[in-house]
Amino acid sequence: MIAFLAGASLAAPDDPLKGFQEWVSEKTLQKNSPIQWAYIIAESRMPGLVEQKVGINQIPPEIQELLVEDTVELVREFLTLKENKKE
Repeated sequence: MIAFLAGASLAAPDDPLKGFQEWVSEKTLQKNSPIQWAYIIAESRMPGLVEQKVGINQIPPEIQELLVEDTVELVREFLTLKENKKE
């Protein structure tokens, strides 16, 4: 899912997810972070994930399902905010 979202965004003429990394960092961590957005989202469900160097592929399936829901919701919120700023 991560690769799909990133690839689809880059392939789109206006890169709709441009700024998503920074937005997720600020929304979730209340600061800018170099940690990739997928790990920031995953960390919200599995605290210590980054510190323990757990790979995305090592996340239990039941948590992966929740992370997909979280990611879809965050993307929706981000795109809505971005669209509202254009108006």
